[in-house]
Amino acid sequence: MENTVSTEILNRALKEYDAACEELNRPSEDLVMIAEFDLIKKAVKSFLIAFLFEKGFIASEKDELEEIQAQCATVNKDFEKVDLTDLSILSDESSHIVTNNMEGNKMLIYIKMLKDIRKLVLQSMDGKK
Repeated sequence: MENTVSTEILNRALKEYDAACEELNRPSEDLVMIAEFDLIKKAVKSFLIAFLFEKGFIASEKDELEEIQAQCATVNKDFEKVDLTDLSILSDESSHIVTNNMEGNKMLIYIKMLKDIRKLVLQSMDGKK
C-alpha cells in the first residue's frame, strides 16, 4: 500500500516540478513570484512526503517542511545537506509579502533547492520516475 501511495505522491511532485519549471520559462514580466514560490514549496514537500511513504513512514501536507525534512534525514543523512531554511521559514501568510518584493536571483535559489530535492528523492527511491 505504501508503495502505491508513494508512487502517487511522487507523480504529483513531478507534475508540480514540471509546473514550476514551466512557470519559470514565462517572460519575466509575466512571472508571478507568489505562484512560483507556492509551486516550488508544494513540489519540495511532495517529493519529501513521497520519499517517506516509500520508506514506510507517514507524513502529511500539514506537517512543517523542516519536520518532514528532519524525518527524511533520519533515513538518509543526505537530506540534511539541502538547506531548505529560506523556503521553510516563509509561512504561507508571509510568502505573499516577501515574494512580491523578491528578486529573480532569490527564485533561482529556490529552484535549485527543488532540483536538489528532486534528484535526491529519485536517487533514494531507486530512480523511480
